[in-house]
Amino acid sequence: MLSALKAPLAAAILAVFAVPAEAAHICWIESVQTAGDGVQVRLTEPRMVDLKGSRSAVSTVLPVRLGDQFFIHNLPEVSCAMEVVHHGAQTGLEVRLAQHFPLPGRLGGQQFEFIPAD
Repeated sequence: MLSALKAPLAAAILAVFAVPAEAAHICWIESVQTAGDGVQVRLTEPRMVDLKGSRSAVSTVLPVRLGDQFFIHNLPEVSCAMEVVHHGAQTGLEVRLAQHFPLPGRLGGQQFEFIPAD
């Protein structure tokens, strides 16, 4: 009985972490665009975001300023820490994804990405 549940459970868990084929960035980020004194982050779907200590459900658009730090969590397994920064003359989003409990066939650990604003 337990063996019969393993495959559907594994498929359901992997679906939670699935990344759309068109997604080019980690952490559910679709794009980062320049907006005033910061950037506008577009997410592939609404996520729970912790910005400056206030947790709230967001739409797929998040306006943030230079120096802002925020976090996105997906269950306890995956978290993403982000900060709006300058890299040379380019403003963008520095992203760190951490997988706390690796799934079968996937490595745990961290991934890093700098996403320049368009």
